[in-house]
Amino acid sequence: MTRRAVPVEQRILTYTTKKGDCNVWSGCINNVGYPMINVKGKMKLVHRVVYEMEHGALLPNDEVHHACENKLCVNPEHLHLGTMPERMYRLHKHVFGQEWGSK
Repeated sequence: MTRRAVPVEQRILTYTTKKGDCNVWSGCINNVGYPMINVKGKMKLVHRVVYEMEHGALLPNDEVHHACENKLCVNPEHLHLGTMPERMYRLHKHVFGQEWGSK
C-alpha cells in the first residue's frame, strides 16, 4: 500500500491551537523556538509557509514578522513583511515598554 502525503495545509491545522487571537504551533520547533515543518523533504519555518500560502512566494531575504510578538503564532493575520530595523524597534518597545531612545 502506498502512503499518501498529507497536504501541508492539513498538517499545519493539525499542529495549531487557537489561543486568544493567536494560532499557536505545537509541532516541531527549531533550536531558537520557531515552528518548523517538512515541505517536500525540506524543513521550513511554518510562519513563512503560512505567509506564502496567503500572499504568494517570498524571496530568500524577505523577513516575515509576528505582529503579536509570539514566535509560535502562525495566524496569517498576525504575519507581515518587515525589515530587521523595524523588528528591533518593535522588540525593544515590546520588551521594555517604551520607544527606542526614550528614557
